[in-house]
Amino acid sequence: MIKDNQHYRILAVEDNPGDFVLIGEYLQERMELPVIVHAPDYRTAKDHMQARPSGFDVILLDLSLPDKNGYELVQDALKQAGTTPVIVLTGNNNIGLSIRSIRYGVSDYLLKDELTADALYKSITHSIERKNVYRKLIESEQRFSHLFHQRPQPTWVCEKDSFRIVQVNRAAI
Repeated sequence: MIKDNQHYRILAVEDNPGDFVLIGEYLQERMELPVIVHAPDYRTAKDHMQARPSGFDVILLDLSLPDKNGYELVQDALKQAGTTPVIVLTGNNNIGLSIRSIRYGVSDYLLKDELTADALYKSITHSIERKNVYRKLIESEQRFSHLFHQRPQPTWVCEKDSFRIVQVNRAAI
């Protein structure tokens, strides 16, 4: 099996030492040189994220930590992570929580019992790529908005069926 030789910086938020070792083994099985930073609780993870804004390629998040858990943990971690993808690694197979987490912005929700090196690698690489595509889409929308609003000719956007005006530029105003 060929290992990925890209350099990945991964924050693993995991309180169980055995699970952390297993995650590390899975990552090293598919990646040449992963840099894995361990946070055994949310406070430590938050400190790492604040010390290194955009310093991680991905965050692996256990949902049952000594100082925070469940959906409150997901919300706080996503706020701290900013644009860094967050992948939940948990033993909690609550489908409602998984859907809610994805809806709120988690990149993936993986069950530890079903985890393999290939599944973890695929989730990480796909999550990073999705975030890159999303970032490019946002940048494109910002460029369009800037061009639209700075255009000297009066310009407006209408709904296709009703012809209701939904947006106008400064010149049209």
